[in-house]
Amino acid sequence: MLSGMCALVFFSSQLLHTSQRIIYRGVNSSIAWSRVTLASIPFALRLELPIYNRTGRSEVYRSKLTLFYTMLHYATELDNAYKAGSNIAHLVTVSVDLLELLDEVIINEWAPGVLELPDPDLEADMHVICDFCGSDVFITYLECAKCLTGSEDLVAICSLCFASGRTCRCTRKMYPALARSFQGVLEERNRVAKIIEIAHNNDPLPEMSQPRIQKSRALQTFRAAVLILDARKEAEKSAAPASSCAPSSDTEHGSPAAHVLTCDECDVSLCFTHVLTSPARLHATSAARSFFIDKSGKRSDREQSWHDLHTLSAEARFEEMRSDTEDVDYYVASAYLAAVANKYQLLVPNEDRGLCTKAGWYDRFVEPMNDDRFEQEQEEAAVGHTRPSETTTDPLCRSEIRKRLRI
Repeated sequence: MLSGMCALVFFSSQLLHTSQRIIYRGVNSSIAWSRVTLASIPFALRLELPIYNRTGRSEVYRSKLTLFYTMLHYATELDNAYKAGSNIAHLVTVSVDLLELLDEVIINEWAPGVLELPDPDLEADMHVICDFCGSDVFITYLECAKCLTGSEDLVAICSLCFASGRTCRCTRKMYPALARSFQGVLEERNRVAKIIEIAHNNDPLPEMSQPRIQKSRALQTFRAAVLILDARKEAEKSAAPASSCAPSSDTEHGSPAAHVLTCDECDVSLCFTHVLTSPARLHATSAARSFFIDKSGKRSDREQSWHDLHTLSAEARFEEMRSDTEDVDYYVASAYLAAVANKYQLLVPNEDRGLCTKAGWYDRFVEPMNDDRFEQEQEEAAVGHTRPSETTTDPLCRSEIRKRLRI
């Protein structure tokens, strides 16, 4: 990093990009920042990676995998320090924080039947990268049995891309897949929890299990992706005709049957795009989970019905959930996804991406431009035109996100 005389280098633990070198009047300055400090991993996972997903910016540091191995490292350090009788207060705090963060990731990577999926070949190089957004796949993703990339690999789409309408070119041959064993990650997580429990005066930490994950109100992106995939397959199997989305009394358009959510109580039909721009401001990850689970009759008592969810404005929903810590955390996370999907709608065309994938419900393509102009276009796409409800992030949501994530 240091190059030449009078070099000045700045490092910040809470900025989440790469590095910038500035040369001014002979003074060589570098501003470097990284997502791989302990303090910045939560920021990367909760705030930055959703933006990378929307803009198609490839991930570099494999943040989820880094989190996993960092947790294992600190668990080993904690176990050794405990057995040696050393001071373990700091190691316990760090290990608990990392474990809780990994729990969010595991829940997000889960769907019913995930343990029945075939484990990948452990001898193969399973560094799976989403062929649309370039994100690193930690455990679960979707793969096409037909479409190939330019390097003749099967097309892989991450859960968040698929739950945003992005898919392979054929759209018909995708199936859930694993980049590494879900059961293996679960077992390592529970082993670490037991180490922390023993070191911390046997203060119990609940075991992570399928029933606990299923009841969780945290984001379950892979579950939403699988629900959308199943709906597409069912619509194709039954040869369901196109449905109509009617966001207002004087506006209507056709859409594939699997992409239109029709409420049985109020008979309102909205596609995933207009669910995002409605007063409820719901990302497809939240909308699909609520609608399809409601439709299957398997909704738990803790989950809102689809009617209650889509008829309640984002602000009113937050007020209802304010007293429930877990629900507020879920609201903040889902509201942030919706805000990011609304703000970052523009993508610069990518030849490799275009050969094997299709854009999603929230994507619009523009010609290459400089960074300042691109940011301006993103802002205009989010708040312009005749869609005033598509504000990027309402003040309530933004302040709550900053407070919850201690930004």
